[in-house]
Amino acid sequence: MAKIRGDSHAFGWPGLEPRWTHGDKDGIGTAYSAASRIWFTVWNGIVTEVYYPTVDTPQMRDVQLLFTDGQSFFHQETRYLETHIQRMPSCLGYRVEGKDPEGRYAYAKDIIADPHLPCLLQRVTVQANPEWLSRLKTYVLCAPHLDVGGSENNAFVVQSCGRELLMAEKNGTWLALMCSVPFSRLSVGYVGASDGWTDLADGFQFDWQFDKALKGNVALAGELELATAHEFVLGIAFGNSQQRAIATLFQSLAQPFESQRSRFVEQWQRTHKSHEALEDQSGDGGHLFHASYKLLLAHEDKAFQGAIVASLAIPWGEAKGDAEGEGGYHLVWTRDLVQCAGGLLAAGNVETPLRSLIYLATSQSDDGSFAQNFWVDGTPFWSGIQLDEVAFPILLAHRLWRSDGLRDFDPYPMVLKAAAYLIRQGPSTRQERWEEAGGYSPSTLAALIAALVCAANFAAHRGDADSAQLILQVADWLEQNIEAWTVTNEGTLLDGARRHYVRLNPFEPGQPLPTDDAGRLALTVNNRAEGLDRSYPAREIVDAGFLELVRYGIRAADDPVIRDSIRVVDATLKVETPSGTCWRRYNNDGYGQREDGGPFVGAGQGRGWPLLTGERGHYELAAGKDVGQYIRWLEGFATPTHLIPEQIWDEDDRPEQHLKRGRPTGGAVPLLWAHAEYIKLLRSVRDGRVYDLIPEVADRYIRNRSVLHKIQFWSFRHPSRSVKCGSTLRIHADAAFRIHFSTDDWATATDIDSTSTNLGIDDCDIPIPGDQRVPLRFTFFWTAANRWEGRDFEVACTQREPGAAQ
Repeated sequence: MAKIRGDSHAFGWPGLEPRWTHGDKDGIGTAYSAASRIWFTVWNGIVTEVYYPTVDTPQMRDVQLLFTDGQSFFHQETRYLETHIQRMPSCLGYRVEGKDPEGRYAYAKDIIADPHLPCLLQRVTVQANPEWLSRLKTYVLCAPHLDVGGSENNAFVVQSCGRELLMAEKNGTWLALMCSVPFSRLSVGYVGASDGWTDLADGFQFDWQFDKALKGNVALAGELELATAHEFVLGIAFGNSQQRAIATLFQSLAQPFESQRSRFVEQWQRTHKSHEALEDQSGDGGHLFHASYKLLLAHEDKAFQGAIVASLAIPWGEAKGDAEGEGGYHLVWTRDLVQCAGGLLAAGNVETPLRSLIYLATSQSDDGSFAQNFWVDGTPFWSGIQLDEVAFPILLAHRLWRSDGLRDFDPYPMVLKAAAYLIRQGPSTRQERWEEAGGYSPSTLAALIAALVCAANFAAHRGDADSAQLILQVADWLEQNIEAWTVTNEGTLLDGARRHYVRLNPFEPGQPLPTDDAGRLALTVNNRAEGLDRSYPAREIVDAGFLELVRYGIRAADDPVIRDSIRVVDATLKVETPSGTCWRRYNNDGYGQREDGGPFVGAGQGRGWPLLTGERGHYELAAGKDVGQYIRWLEGFATPTHLIPEQIWDEDDRPEQHLKRGRPTGGAVPLLWAHAEYIKLLRSVRDGRVYDLIPEVADRYIRNRSVLHKIQFWSFRHPSRSVKCGSTLRIHADAAFRIHFSTDDWATATDIDSTSTNLGIDDCDIPIPGDQRVPLRFTFFWTAANRWEGRDFEVACTQREPGAAQ
């Protein structure tokens, strides 16, 4: 049995306040095998966060090598040394080469995961002339952040099987670290007080040998004697007990590294058979395509299969503590997951997207919604509701259905519940796709309309004609009001383009449907630094989300408002860099690297997003343009290890802060949504049409508008101010009701009972006479509760469409 070496306690409890590491990764790795439930990241030549046993659970901050001659210098990998990283061919393993700038020594590391066990493996080779090799002392320094946090960790020097090793534990999760070459000295301590780095930095000697450091921010350190062996394998294993972590570590190190590496590579090479060849559409010979495909696969959890997280990165993690680390991108966003599944589908993979659809169906809330984001076990993290995230699973189900990829899974119950939620809650959303504000959003409306048409297709196929018709009637109503709700006629951002889409028309639940110009209300912009304006007229804030209307087939690429909006976006958001052209999310955005180059901490300045280059490329393809340049731009934004950043630096270089125009900021690298967009763009070019275009949507709203229904909707969440004479006002609610209404100022009244639907919504129709002059007045009697609403409602009757321009 393992035992702690002694009873020497480190001093300096609890250590410095813990922080995570940089979000702009150089590498993401895991074994392809589901048996190896471990994921790792690489930054600046060292392994940073390691995730276990699920893809959303970081357990370690970093591990790196330290070098000293004991007398004149002390080097750590991330400082002073020159490093270069390459991705291994055909897999997600990495080779790091480093050297002392003065030429005294060099080293190389091959980094992989054990292909069958939860153990990180690094083969390290140190090179120096014999004299320097005898003087050089090499150390391993590891900072555990077990159970998603650097606080309350316990560290030990442990003896087992005749060896001494380093261990850490928190809440029952164990980390074990050992090398193939025995450590000559080991110690544990509190970061910034009694850890190995602090010891070596003060005099170049490894003097402390503590056995325990409890309940703090701890670090593990071990010294290696390389006079007789200049090559060793470093293993870090995890387990849910001390014995399991130690056994895993010994079992993994018992296998020759070369056989482990060969198996690791062979597993990843299998994936070449699971995708279509899209290399011919690329500009780099397919390197980014193959990496993107593997990265999408790598971000799927191996226990909760189908769950794909947004990124194995904590943006600006070096400035974030334990609480903020929980909010990294290692969570499931329905939007990002469906985009990733779509990228895999575009590459010809049906099995993984089907797993993702089933995973989403089992994660759906009873009311039909999906949480803003959640852990892989389905537990919600943030509490916001974004209607596009409720719509996206319907789009995925429809794509799989049309691709004959559903196998024996029936998504219809999920589809119907999600469609019902969209009808009850829409058309405005509590949060749009940038997650910072609510209202009427062009991108959200595009997803809603497309999803409802797809849901109606499902209903019609199942013989539920009533539900299909009701869903289409809502979709048509949304489509006919897009411009009224999201287009300003009073734009000020570009001369000659007064009519354009806004990013968002603000809304609070219960407010009447908008009828005025979409740009007049005040929009609050988040993440702005103290002292900067946060409130703007909505007409002054734009993004390119309206391009989703073209992507799905709701608007034609040459629609005049679309074209004018593109002119405004280009004048306001377009960024030219040596790596390529991209666009910012929206003007006055505060989510990004600060103006002084510092990390985003609650405030900053929005930067260019390569993802938006892919979205623009899809629009240009729809417009009949050659989009080869957009593909090359996306490839230009990628790192040398083929990771596409969330954001790129879009100002003059800041060498002292490692910020270069057109290269990644400290935000998330990679962003999987961007990789999916790249794959889709390759597929779209190959097919000669936008991959996400839904033919049934384009047929309805571009090619054959004569089939559209003309019904005005009213609900408590979105009460209509007016209805066109000669049309129908449909009132819907979540419970059975009797509508008591009058068209002559209560001189007479009529009662109509609501009709229950398969969507769990009760509704009734009130026909509006063509010569109606006075407002429609009504109230509710709730039949199940046997009570009156107790207030009257009024809807004006007009000769024009509600929301139409005056």
